[in-house]
Parts: sequence; C-alpha cells; structure tokens
Amino acid sequence: MQAVDDLMEYFLSQTGIIEAIDLPDAVFSELWDEEMSVKTQCQSSYENEGFLELSKRNHKVCLFLENDYNIAGDARVTMLDGEDKVIGMSLLESEKP
Repeated sequence: MQAVDDLMEYFLSQTGIIEAIDLPDAVFSELWDEEMSVKTQCQSSYENEGFLELSKRNHKVCLFLENDYNIAGDARVTMLDGEDKVIGMSLLESEKP
C-alpha cells in the first residue's frame, strides 16, 4: 500500500486538490452502474473512455478539486460515430470565437 500512500501524498501536495481518496470497490461499482446507464440527449450509446480505462486499474482514486482547478488545459470530449469518425468535439476557450 506504500505506493498508494505515496500517490495520495503527491496529489494532496498539489495546489487546487482539496481531497484524494482511494475509492472502495463498492463505491466504484455504484459509479460503474451509473456511468453505464448514461445516454446522449438523443438516446445514443455513450462511452467514457477515461472511465473505462480507470476500471482496469487496481486502485481508483477520486480527486476533489477547487472550482477553478484546470486538470488539463487541452482536455476534450470527442464524439465518434459507429465507424470511429469524429462527429463532434468540445472547444477550448481560445477556440470559441
């Protein structure tokens, strides 16, 4: 567990992170059920690739962040059709004009 403790200590040392917890399996299972039930507004299927990747890990860490914390300046949501063609993408603030 030393690696997890070290990871938590690292997260908590970062500016903008309020709390970090190693999610218990029961809590992650509830989150999984909720995530798998999500549909788009037009009832299309939806996959959160980040969440699916997280599900493969031994430890699932939940971070509580300050409201103005920027987890990644270029993080995007990308929508793909059934043939993996991009049909939509979130815009960065600088791209909106």
